[in-house]
Amino acid sequence: MITVIQQGKTPVFFEADPGCSLLTLLHRQGIFLDAPCGGNKKCGKCKVIVSGQASPITKEETKLLTSQELDQGVRLACCTFPKGDVTLHLFSGCGVEVQTQGLSAGYDLCPSVALVPLTVEKPSLENQSPDVQRLMSAWKDSKREERLSFSLTARRAAPRVLSSGQEAQLVLWDSGFGHLQALDVLPPETQSLLGMAVDIGTTTVVAYYYDLTTGALLDTQSALNPQRAFGADVISRIGAAKESQGLAQQTQAILSLLQDMTSAFARNTGLNPDRLYHITIAANTTMLHLFCGLDPSGIAAAPFISADLLGWELPIARLGLGFGCPDGKVSLLPCISSYVGADITAGMVSCGLEQAGEKAVYLDVGTNGEMAYRGKEGLLCCSTAAGPAFEGAHIRCGTGGIPGAVSRVWLEEGELRYETIGGQPAVGICGSGLIDAVAVLLQIGAVDETGRLLDEDELEAPWSGRIDEEGNFLLVPEQGILLTQQDLREVQLAKAAICAGIDTLLHVSGETAETLSRILIAGGFGAHIDPDSAVAIGLLPPEAKGRVQAIGNAAGAGAAAALLSRQALSRMLALPAQCRYLELSGDGFFQEAYVERMMFDFAQC
Repeated sequence: MITVIQQGKTPVFFEADPGCSLLTLLHRQGIFLDAPCGGNKKCGKCKVIVSGQASPITKEETKLLTSQELDQGVRLACCTFPKGDVTLHLFSGCGVEVQTQGLSAGYDLCPSVALVPLTVEKPSLENQSPDVQRLMSAWKDSKREERLSFSLTARRAAPRVLSSGQEAQLVLWDSGFGHLQALDVLPPETQSLLGMAVDIGTTTVVAYYYDLTTGALLDTQSALNPQRAFGADVISRIGAAKESQGLAQQTQAILSLLQDMTSAFARNTGLNPDRLYHITIAANTTMLHLFCGLDPSGIAAAPFISADLLGWELPIARLGLGFGCPDGKVSLLPCISSYVGADITAGMVSCGLEQAGEKAVYLDVGTNGEMAYRGKEGLLCCSTAAGPAFEGAHIRCGTGGIPGAVSRVWLEEGELRYETIGGQPAVGICGSGLIDAVAVLLQIGAVDETGRLLDEDELEAPWSGRIDEEGNFLLVPEQGILLTQQDLREVQLAKAAICAGIDTLLHVSGETAETLSRILIAGGFGAHIDPDSAVAIGLLPPEAKGRVQAIGNAAGAGAAAALLSRQALSRMLALPAQCRYLELSGDGFFQEAYVERMMFDFAQC
């Protein structure tokens, strides 16, 4: 028997299967631990406290866990198998700092869903027309020329509403093609409709709830993406989706999270979530496949073919969401390619890049570095495999943007200083802190141009005292937070991929970095990095100094724009046809630039 205890939750009990790891068993129960490596015994993040009859400690655990953790009964769930009755204590989840604000170029409030009042003829023995027919007659009498159809939800609601009088309101969906659909029939006193814009990131998920009649933001909910339990990056999750029930489990994980978010919205506002009539979803291509239950396996290997690039809508009920009007619409925003997703489409429209006349780079740094260049010949896009280093995965002491994460590092009067999120005691290092830390190591000469971390005897005091017995650099000695040689290699791989991608876009466009007016960095990562540190480590080209603009959660802002503006939604649907996608996997210039950008340039430090 497995007993799972987590603070603030009712204990969970289920039968053990000795042939499955604790991580797999927890997944089957819908309990998702953070496992950036996908359970491959590499990241050391799926920590649980184990008591009872369990398999012996493995060599991977002795490498990834401290002796103090092992003494306290901490185990890695991916390495541990039940041998009898086992009790698991799960660590309480820390609140993650999620970027929810994003730059928006502005748009007129004109949602695809609107309330239209009608006065309906009273039935009589002389006029025995059905309720829907009398609604249609009232529509025609209002001199509207659009074709109108009624959903099943509207047909079911009509008798209830019209039994109370002659006044009613139609909830109309305007597809923009001259055809309207009545999604629902509501009483005349109804004042507002609800909408939901969602940004499903590989690491985090943000949901925005709006009043569609006024455009007012009613609530924002954010959380870590529970699919991290299947791996930190899209390739790991695609691999997990190939396993038995893996795709269904990942789909259910994200649907359950949206259900929890919407329940929290209802508690916060007192509003009925069944009044949600339109949901817009921005996400990368793989995340959208997992959301819809589409097979993403073709994305992972050449020639990188997705099942669909989306850009269509379907009824809310078809997705199995436990809220919203059943015939309300979910708009799945369009992707440009298998590795340039709807998050980029939404972000570019949100900041107005696709209509701008300037020469600018749009960059979203995550496990993939998705980017676009707006030049004289239009939009050119590409994606680079940056890996999850900047999101805390594959970094020994890496973590997400949680309280206590080292988010900033600098030198002051010859001493190393650092800052944590929320001012809490340091528990790890997040992406922005990692970039700063590497920049500082370059500045003090602790790392050479090849990325080699120098030995103790190669450094002068006080920095020589920061090298531990294993050759790691102690960033926060009192908390045991350090950088390893492997951490530096992960940073090198990531920063070289990003900068080489920018180089290639400019090269193909016949431009140079000197001609750029701006580099727009989207996402929570971009909102927190120090541009000077990004240039110092070679994440951005030297010419980027003074031209970097953080635009926050542009994907979320774009999803909101699509929700509140039919014109913005139309621009997003049209955008993929305006983009040229550049595949980098066989590009000779990219390969050369990648090798070159792997080195550190001390002229920028």
